[in-house]
Amino acid sequence: MFFKRRKKKRVICPIPVLLGIIQESIDVGASFVILFYGKEYKIGLDFEDYVGYPPHGTFINPIFYLEEQEFDNFEAFKSQAMLEGRLLVERTEEVEVIEIDSGVVKLPSYNQLEQYVVEE
Repeated sequence: MFFKRRKKKRVICPIPVLLGIIQESIDVGASFVILFYGKEYKIGLDFEDYVGYPPHGTFINPIFYLEEQEFDNFEAFKSQAMLEGRLLVERTEEVEVIEIDSGVVKLPSYNQLEQYVVEE
């Protein structure tokens, strides 16, 4: 995990990369805190409930979110979430990932972020 190393590293990646990881995380959820033009935003996928008992339970009722905006499916999230007055899906700018939840590191797409690591 590149967030745990001793040298300070930063992850700066295009918004579409994060959208891909969020879409892939439909079974486990993914949350990020990003910096976009100096302002922090929370973005990701969470769930309203959990049915069953770990490790065989199931998360239900997904909630895709960008700050206070919430959507019950990825297509609505992709087509309606707004970031600084523009649709998130139209944004191609890079953002700095300043926080990532532990569930994301279990996803194969987590490794995609490694190519966006910038050492200080």
